[in-house]
Amino acid sequence: MFSNKNKERAARTAAVSHNSLVRDAIVKGNVQSVIDIRVDGRIEGDLRCKAKVVLGQTSVIKGNIHCQNAIIEGKVLGNVYCQQLLDVRKSAKIQGDLETTKLAVEDGAQMNGACKMNLQHGPQSKK
Repeated sequence: MFSNKNKERAARTAAVSHNSLVRDAIVKGNVQSVIDIRVDGRIEGDLRCKAKVVLGQTSVIKGNIHCQNAIIEGKVLGNVYCQQLLDVRKSAKIQGDLETTKLAVEDGAQMNGACKMNLQHGPQSKK
C-alpha cells in the first residue's frame, strides 16, 4: 500500500498547509476553515477559523471573525472573537468590538470599538 516515506511526506505537507485568499479576490458569503488561513483579498461575510487567521495589509473583512489566533494587518469592519492571541499590527484598521484572552497592539494600529479581555474561558462568541 503506502510506504512510510509517503506517509511522512503527507504528514509534513498537512502540517504546513493553509488556505489563502489572494489579493483582489472577493468572496461574498461566510468562510469557514479548520486550518490556518491567510487573507489578502476581501470577504463580505463572517470568517470562522479553528486555527490561525492572518489578514495581510490589503485585506478587507466586512463581517465578524471567530478564530483561535489572529494577526491583523488589514481592515476589519466587524467584531473579532479570538480564543487566544490577537496580534494587531500597525497597518490594521478595526471598526468593531474585540474579545480575546491575549492582546498585542503595535503603535499606529487603529481600533474603534470595545475590548473585552476574557482571561478564563476565551470569548463567548455570539452567533
